[in-house]
Amino acid sequence: MFTLCNMAKQKKLINATIKGIIQPMLQSQKQLKPQRHFYLRTKIKKALPHYDAHPDYEAFLEVMEDKDMLEGLDNEFDINDDDATKLATDLWVEVLRETDDYTDAIITM
Repeated sequence: MFTLCNMAKQKKLINATIKGIIQPMLQSQKQLKPQRHFYLRTKIKKALPHYDAHPDYEAFLEVMEDKDMLEGLDNEFDINDDDATKLATDLWVEVLRETDDYTDAIITM
């Protein structure tokens, strides 16, 4: 999470970056789907205030609350409409990249 926050602050957080950081941590047969990118971007946005206050790795680990990071998107209430629209647009673009069939893309969404 620290690395992802660092990339977000540098404006270098794209879906390929998220996948490159997270995929090695997943089981070998499990793929990181575009919906998870949306979920992770939401979690990163929530973690950024902790990162800003504690840019050192060890200090960041001490203040991060695992509970906040483990809760699902249903518990996210502090995301505004603009943020939700941006995240949904990013997800849609990622889904479209994976298929040439718009019907399949809509079903995936």
